[in-house]
Amino acid sequence: MNIQEMHIGVGLGIQKVNSNAFDSFIDEEIDYYLNKAQREYVRRQNVFLKENVENLSRPDKIATSEAAENLGELINFHTFSASGLTPNTSFDNATDVTSTGVTMFQFVYANAQLEDGGKWISCKLISPHEIHIYSQAEYNDPLFRRLPLLITKDKFIIFRDSKTDSIYKLELMYIKKPATLSLTSIPQVSSDLPEHTHDEIVDIAVNMILGDLKVAGPTQYEQQSIPKER
Repeated sequence: MNIQEMHIGVGLGIQKVNSNAFDSFIDEEIDYYLNKAQREYVRRQNVFLKENVENLSRPDKIATSEAAENLGELINFHTFSASGLTPNTSFDNATDVTSTGVTMFQFVYANAQLEDGGKWISCKLISPHEIHIYSQAEYNDPLFRRLPLLITKDKFIIFRDSKTDSIYKLELMYIKKPATLSLTSIPQVSSDLPEHTHDEIVDIAVNMILGDLKVAGPTQYEQQSIPKER
């Protein structure tokens, strides 16, 4: 389904509920809702991907799952070797991983290898305000079942515990940001998600529009099309 067909689908969906409202939308507004719906669809699929990670001993097998098929080429794998890993200058028990070449929209999972040929340990995503919990200090000597991973603008930071001397390699699975849909651009931009997902994206966009119309007021758009009585 190309972008023009998705626009038609949105129009038909709105007309089923509120035919007057559709006439008030311009192409740029429909583009906005389709892009918003596309991002929401990706987030929903990532929830299923992460559930599969929790249930499988080999996370790489989730590439064969339904959610992975739905996301198609948006799923990326990246391996960072020892040459791209350096000691963090702020925390004694942390390793920096330069994130050059990674344009991440959603994180899925990461595994860290402790030494060449050694065992792998899964990582868990943390937020900046949690750093004090995982950083090593005189009063804090943490042990981790999963290694904390902080994502910043230009690098990843992996925190090690007292039993982990260094990180040898990092494997990352992530979802890149989908292309921005546009009917009005030259050339037009259609979705880079698989074809079979487009109907659901259109349905999400229609529900978002109808929800916003309801918040704005059920009669607002109808009143625009009713001439004043003389």
